[in-house]
Amino acid sequence: EDAVRQVAEAARKHGTVIRVGANSGSLAKSYRLKLAAADGARCTEILAEALAQSAREQCLILEKFGVEKIKVSIKGSDVPSSTAAARMFAAATDYPLHLGVTEAGFGNRARIKSAIGIGSLLLDGIGDTIRVSLSEEPEAEVIAAMEILQSCQLRESTGEIISCPTCGRTEVDLFAVVRQVEELTTKLRRQGVRLPARIAVMGCPVNGPGEAKGADVGLAGGRDAFVLFREGRPLGVYPEKMILAKLEETLREMAERNS
Repeated sequence: EDAVRQVAEAARKHGTVIRVGANSGSLAKSYRLKLAAADGARCTEILAEALAQSAREQCLILEKFGVEKIKVSIKGSDVPSSTAAARMFAAATDYPLHLGVTEAGFGNRARIKSAIGIGSLLLDGIGDTIRVSLSEEPEAEVIAAMEILQSCQLRESTGEIISCPTCGRTEVDLFAVVRQVEELTTKLRRQGVRLPARIAVMGCPVNGPGEAKGADVGLAGGRDAFVLFREGRPLGVYPEKMILAKLEETLREMAERNS
């Protein structure tokens, strides 16, 4: 505690925030022994308790030395223990809480783990900052984090693409069109074009028009053609080979009108 006291005094003197971290890979020996003796659901419960208690113990030491500016990071490498620990800690304290699933891995599995672990807490009003931990470039982490915030409606939504999974009524190559729309919106963002909140790409003339009309801009596919909607109104029917150009034209017009 003497070493902590020296750090605490310096932090207090300079008004510095101290971040307390509790990680499933660096728990005290007493907690590790409990975990070694447990299995299954009990192991998850013990790990969550260990993470929450470990963070609280460190906060108490800092509080003892007069530190009030504390931020807490609690992370496990699995979703159930990470979320349970964060809920326990948030229920007991008012400290700002940093969320994440540590060592989540690579690719879709890591993104899904992070989205469930972080998003479920954010939707319940828990958490102040987040970090998506991927075994990828930092840019991929930022993109995934922004998507989580946007899905939780905690970040302004622009250019969110809503598309159907296709069914037996689909008569166009919807997957190809969705990829092309995704590439188009990425290009427009890079050019500084402000996109509307929701862009729908639907693949059939049954449910598609209703879904597309509910978006700011929407496409509803039929046989070799798409209806283009803007703010609920149909603008016209265009062959599939023309629809991307018409969509880009419409998006640029909307951005110019709203600038």
